[in-house]
Amino acid sequence: MMSFGSPNSVRLRPLSRVKNAVLRGGRRSLAVLMAAALGLGLLTARRNEDYRSALAIWSDTALHRPESWRAQSLLGAALAEDPSRLPEAISHYEEALRLKPDYPEAHNDLANALAKIPGRVPEAISHYEEALRLRPDFAEAHFNLGYTLTKTPGRLPDAIAQFEEAIRLKPDYAEAHFYVANALARDPGRVPEAISHYEDALRINPDSAEAHNNLAVVLAGIPGRMPEAIAHFKEALRIKPDYADARTNLENVLGDRGGL
Repeated sequence: MMSFGSPNSVRLRPLSRVKNAVLRGGRRSLAVLMAAALGLGLLTARRNEDYRSALAIWSDTALHRPESWRAQSLLGAALAEDPSRLPEAISHYEEALRLKPDYPEAHNDLANALAKIPGRVPEAISHYEEALRLRPDFAEAHFNLGYTLTKTPGRLPDAIAQFEEAIRLKPDYAEAHFYVANALARDPGRVPEAISHYEDALRINPDSAEAHNNLAVVLAGIPGRMPEAIAHFKEALRIKPDYADARTNLENVLGDRGGL
């Protein structure tokens, strides 16, 4: 049995607005590996510094200006970067919405936080829907609601509709193409649409190993398209050599064909 893959962690909405707010207020092989490690270390350090800076700035602002809905929301966004501080983040999002109930970004961000807590998904859905009532062209909220609905029994058609609206508003939304393809692939009658969306996801982000793998899984079930499937499994492994699902899937199809 072949396995579909999804990115290890789904960011329901990038928190770049927090960082932007802060910015505004052999021997050769060893050398290459060391340079790469140094680069990753610098990126991690910079990310940690961005987080600490945002947290410090918005903590201080919220302390001295507790009536600022923007400070409360951005402090929530900074706290939400640390999973252990999610309850605090929720508290600040709720305070932002008490101060400004018609703030669609805070409804969306609060929903993202609530969606991570078992038993609070219905509340998350309600806040996504309120964000979209206030701002119908909010592509990220459509995506986030769609992703959450895929995990809600009986809501797959609604999830597909939300992904499709996100794509209508933002045609090059690679994640939306990927996840709507995953949803469509569950319906045998909509497999051609799924393939089209996987191809769009790869046009936008050719280095998505998960999209290569999932497209390959779908193609492997279509007579005459196995060579394409194998090519996509191999590309997934070229991009991500430790991708266990893609390796198992490739081994399965090659075994069925007696190898190459």
